[in-house]
This record gives sequence, C-alpha cells and structure tokens, in this order.
Amino acid sequence: YDRLKLRKDKIEENEGSPVDKDRWVMNLSGKELSEGALSLLSKGMKFSLSQKQIPKEEIIAKVESSMKGIDRPEADNIRAKVSLTLQQAQTPKDNISKAERRGLNELKKDKDITILPADKGRATVILSKADYIKKCKEHIESGPYETLKRDPTESIKRECLKKLKSLKDRNIIDQSLYYKLKPTDSPAPRFYGLPKIHKQGIPIRPIVSYTGTPLYKISKHIANILTTYVSREGRHSENSKIFSEYVRKLKVKEDEILVSFDVTSLYTNVPIKETLVIIKTLMENDADLQNKTNIPPKDLLDITEFLLTKTWFLFDGTFFKQTDGVAMGGPASSVVAELYMQNHDNRALTTFENSPRIYERFVDDIVSIIKRENLEQFHNHMNALHPKIQFTIEEESDGELPFLDTLLKRKPDGTISVLVYRKPTHTDQYLNYYSNHPAKTKDAVVSALFRRAKDIISDKDDLEKENERIVKVLCDNDFKKRDITKVKKKMDRPRNDQQSDDAADDEQKFISLPYIKGTSETLKRIFATHKIKCSFYSKETLRKHLSKPKDLVELDKKSNVVYKIPCKDCNVSYIGETKRSFKVRTNEHKRAVKNQDVDKNEIADHCWKNDHEMNWEERKVIDAEPYIYARKIKETIHSIKDKNHINSISYNLPEIWIPNLNLN
Repeated sequence: YDRLKLRKDKIEENEGSPVDKDRWVMNLSGKELSEGALSLLSKGMKFSLSQKQIPKEEIIAKVESSMKGIDRPEADNIRAKVSLTLQQAQTPKDNISKAERRGLNELKKDKDITILPADKGRATVILSKADYIKKCKEHIESGPYETLKRDPTESIKRECLKKLKSLKDRNIIDQSLYYKLKPTDSPAPRFYGLPKIHKQGIPIRPIVSYTGTPLYKISKHIANILTTYVSREGRHSENSKIFSEYVRKLKVKEDEILVSFDVTSLYTNVPIKETLVIIKTLMENDADLQNKTNIPPKDLLDITEFLLTKTWFLFDGTFFKQTDGVAMGGPASSVVAELYMQNHDNRALTTFENSPRIYERFVDDIVSIIKRENLEQFHNHMNALHPKIQFTIEEESDGELPFLDTLLKRKPDGTISVLVYRKPTHTDQYLNYYSNHPAKTKDAVVSALFRRAKDIISDKDDLEKENERIVKVLCDNDFKKRDITKVKKKMDRPRNDQQSDDAADDEQKFISLPYIKGTSETLKRIFATHKIKCSFYSKETLRKHLSKPKDLVELDKKSNVVYKIPCKDCNVSYIGETKRSFKVRTNEHKRAVKNQDVDKNEIADHCWKNDHEMNWEERKVIDAEPYIYARKIKETIHSIKDKNHINSISYNLPEIWIPNLNLN
C-alpha cells in the first residue's frame, strides 16, 4: 500500500509538468546506447554516485591536517571520535539501478564517444570522439591561434621564475610570497570545448583548463590586484535582484525602445595591446596602488603583459599559442575582459551625441533604453569603435525583451514588469534528489529557485505561477513535494527566526571532507562541538567518471603526488611524495643509485646493499594531494599499509587511526 501510495503521489506531483525529459540527453554520436546508460545520463553530469568504499584514508589525512594549531588533548579527543565513527561507518546503498550500473560500465569502456555537459541548459551531450576532436580543431584553425613546434611550458616557467626572482632580489616581494607564486613542475594548460547545442552545426565553446598549471598562482595574484580597478559605481546588473528592483522604477517613453546588445565571442576578441594601455593608465593614476601591492607599476604591467601574451595550451597531442584575446578559463581573463569593456562603455557613451537614457551591462550582455530614431546609428557606432568588438542586437518584441535570467515586459503606461526568463536551451534539469550530496545542498537547490523568483518577479500573480512551476520541475528531478514545502516554509519565516549553522567568526577552523551519506552527518556534529566548521564535497560525479574531453596528463608530468616504485628483484617498494613532476623525482632517484648515494637515498641504499635493481617501468602514482602536509600524511598511510616499504616514515601518525587502515 505504501509503495502504491508513493507512486500515486509522484504521479500527482508530476501532473502538468512543463519538463521535457527527452531534452536532458542528446545522443549525437550515431551509436545506440542502452536504456540503462541513457537513464543514468538523464540524471545529469553533476549527479554523484554513492561510494562503494568509504574513503577512510582521505578522511584521516584531511582530519589529521586540520589538527594543526589545536591543543593536544582536544585534538586527541577529536581523533578518537572520528576514528570510532569511521570504524562503525556503513557503506551507503547504491543510488543507481543495476541497469544503470551496467550502463555506467558500458560508457566507461567506450573510447569512441565523448560525453560532455552542454554549454548552456544542463543537457548531457554524447558526441563521437572523432566529431568532438574535429569541432575543436575547426575552432582552433579559425581562431586566433597558431601551432607550436614544441612544448613551451619549461621556457615559460623559466621566464616567470626570472621575473619573480628579480622582484625577490630587489626586496620588492618577500621570500614567502616568492614561494607562493613560484611555478612548480606542472603540466601545460589543457584545451577542451563544450557543445553549443543552440547554434547551427553545434560548434564548441572553447575553454582552457588552467588550474594547477605553471602560471596559475601568479595569474590569480595579478587578477586580485586588477579586480580593484573594476568599477561598480552606478551599475545595477550585478545580480538579478538589484536589476529587477532597478528596472521596475523605470518608464519607457513612447518614442523609446527596449533593446539588448551582445558582444560576439568577447574573450577571444579582447584586444590585448589596447587593454594593456588601459591597465597602464589605471595603474599610473592609482594613488592607492602601493597599499594594494609592493610591486611597482612598471613591473606589474610587465608581468601582466607576460601573462596575457603567454597563453598556450595542449589539445590532441599538439601545442598551440593564442595570439590575441584571453582564454576562457584563465584566472585573469574575466577581469581583463571587464576592464576593456568598461573603457569601451565609456567611449561608446561619451562619443555619441544621443546616447541611450539607460545602459546596463553584465560581462558581454547589455540592456538599454534608447530613442528608436537613434538605435541604428548607436549600434553602428558601437561596432565602429573596434573591429574585433562587434555587437549583435535584439529589440523588444510585443513589448518583451529577455536579459540574462529576466524577461522585461513593457506595460501600456511604459512601466516595466519583470518575470523569470528561461532560454530555449534551458532543460529544467537540476541536481537530482538521489544524488550523493548532503541534504543541505539539495535544500539549497530548492531555496535558490524560490529566492530567484521572489527577487525577480514584480507581480504577485506571476510569482504564484512561477512558484507552482518550480514545485512541478523539482518533482521531475525526484524531489518530494513535502521536502519542497518544508524548505519553502523555512524561507518564508522572518529572518531573525531562522537558526543558521553558518554563523562563524573569522578565526573558526574549517575542514572539507568527501561526503558519505550517514557518516558525514555524524562527523559534522563531532566537529561542531569543537567549533570547527565542516563542509563536504562529492567525489564520484558522473562528469568525473564519464567526461574526458581534455588530453590526459602523462605519468611523468604529474605533480603533487604520492608514488610507489617496486624492486625488480624482491617484493619491497619505495613509497614517496613530491610536489614536483614525477619525472624529475624519478630521475633524482636514478642519479642517486648511479652515484651510490646510499647515505641520502633509501632506494640507492637498497639497490647497492642487496645488488638489486628497481623496476622503474612499473612505478606508479597511488595518490594525489596539492597540500604538502596532507600529502605527507597520505604518504605515511600508504607506507603503513604496505609492510614491505623501504622508505622511512615521514609523519608520526597517531595510533588511534590504525584500526581504520585495513592492514593485512
């Protein structure tokens, strides 16, 4: 009876749903996929699978790292509670069906397809690998890129080091900042593309993955400085709530028109030379620059130019250089594009006699109220300011104009009402309720949709219709109506009546752990009693399992890893960790063996004392960790688990953790 009732409630919840689930998956590969594979993909790329094994070693490394700075008695108390919780932890039930699990394995084994999230709308797209590579190469060949004969990563890294060393030697930056910004052994940026399913021929949106690459840290540092030049004065499009409140106060006159402009491919068309001149002027006129950074304007501009002109990436085994524009995905790209557009806005408005009465821009989207008779001339004026910065135009239709996620509706009296706008590519797919995510994350999906509706929509009747739609859409994403209602009621309470577990002082310790349903909730309560804020991340997303659009990082180029090198003549292994590339660290070991450096290198000691040889061909990476303290803890854990290790233990792991290590 309960099952039948649940099914009946589900049917009633979905009655009259606006969701077309057939749009959630677009199979353009030419291959027929099993029902299980299609059902799995329909859950979306953010769907997280329940973990087959509890990642105890990772949790231990994270927790142990966070004990720094905590008094020994309290730290031991936390360790004891967490260790016991992990020993009692139960592996969560699988959150996909057997058919979907088979579908997952099928998709993983198929090397002839590429699975990607769509550029917009959250659909999952399946392309043949050959078609995906072809689309990416077509973009590269037609864009501001040139092919490189060799990998420039090492030369770019050396040039960056030279600039940073010069700053350190002149006492402009201290040693701490030098090592923070210093590029380490790391792979080149990787290029990939997301399919634009709303465009003819389905081209790709180019993205360059910069995280963990040689110039990533210094790019972020420079971006933080440049961000201080972004002006928000007089702007009302920073978020939908402010924009909606602003436009509701406006009135469109009879001789005026609502219109929007959109920059064509802004990032790849940002003119670098002109932008550097703009940045130079901003720095020279900045009386407060010395309070933002110790780096003089000349050096700062030199580094900025270096970063903007050293845009290179790897795709399909070939290295390319971007000759103009900025790369989407670069740490400084968005702020550089914004600084250029601020200057462009100023020139467009100050050099046109009959400028728009209202002009609001968000990144590359502009909404405007202008006299009809001046519209064409102003559009031509905008496009004439720079040959690379070109604008498309959309005029209001039947008094309606979409802008970002709002729909502006001109009333007969000229006032503007605002609705939520969904683009044609929008699929109404959100995080699936059964995804392995914390309940708080799922509640946030619900509250975000209701809050957006409340912030944007101007009329009460329209708001009620939107709220009804939200409930139906969420039910189609497997949310329960009772849970949706519960979150909505909590939102509707007066702000001061709501209890927030997010309130925290600036000095509160913080820890982030992989999410395991049932166990993570207990861990969060433990840390809360010790005033440690705990958040969770989901490791096993479908995107991580299935989407492989970038060139893989070669074994030798992997860095920030824990590794294992076995002996060829016996069953021992050396386990170590390194922040540098695996190749560099391996070569150091080989030199130590060659030079008989038995006092300083344990591999050399083993080889020469036993007349053995290491099996270099079978060396492998067994873990990865960007933070050195946690990496050393992981190295220790792997060493303890391998009784035949010949390396010394670098970290004194408390005995309380041992029962969780599944020692054989």
